[in-house]
Amino acid sequence: MASILVVEDTEEFHKIIGRTLGHYDLTFVLNVDEAILALRSKNFELVLLDLQLPKKSGYSLLTEMSSERGPKLPPVICLTSRADVTDKVTAFSLGAEDY
Repeated sequence: MASILVVEDTEEFHKIIGRTLGHYDLTFVLNVDEAILALRSKNFELVLLDLQLPKKSGYSLLTEMSSERGPKLPPVICLTSRADVTDKVTAFSLGAEDY
């Protein structure tokens, strides 16, 4: 079963994602620091990333991951309400696979 790391700080979105993708092995974290710890402790096939997180933005996680890119790190899909073109370009330039 595919393991997916969901980096999202809103409980309501946890429920929606859980209902939609519940047949996958989902790990939910609330912020960038928890995401980094999870990525170091488990192999994930995918990261679903909100860009608007408390303390550090999702861009921080993309930056951290791009500096540690290797065969062990999964692709990242940004799930966010930010629709500005510059947000998309920034996410893709930092290594996001999709937006």
